[in-house]
This record gives sequence, structure tokens and C-alpha cells, in this order.
Amino acid sequence: MQSNFSPGIDRDQIYTSAEIASTLKVHPMTVHRWLKDGDLAGFKIGRFWRVTGWDLLSFIEAQTARARGG
Repeated sequence: MQSNFSPGIDRDQIYTSAEIASTLKVHPMTVHRWLKDGDLAGFKIGRFWRVTGWDLLSFIEAQTARARGG
């Protein structure tokens, strides 16, 4: 899957939920809900969520397609 939208997101980077919230301009609890519900793929290190750039871009693409009715 090739992304045309990449707001400074590096596919090879690992992001915290706080970094994702800041990038997407949403509340950190929104990111936690996406992760908990499985909408955004991630993994835990101890108590803290992490998300790969690949998974974050896939999530953004899926949300964009959904918003466009696709």
C-alpha cells in the first residue's frame, strides 16, 4: 500500500500514543481508544503503547478511504 499522505511520519519509526495524538491533533485518550478497540494496530512495551509508522500510515489511509465512502 503506497501512501500519498505522510505528515512527517517515517514508516520505519516507532511512535508513542502522545506523538500520534499531537500529529493527528486529537486527544491522547482518543488514540488509546483506537488502540484498545483494535482500530489502530499497536503493541505494548510494559504499560505503554507503541505504533510503527507503517501501521500509523495504514490507519490514516483507512480512515481517509472511509471518509470518502470507500
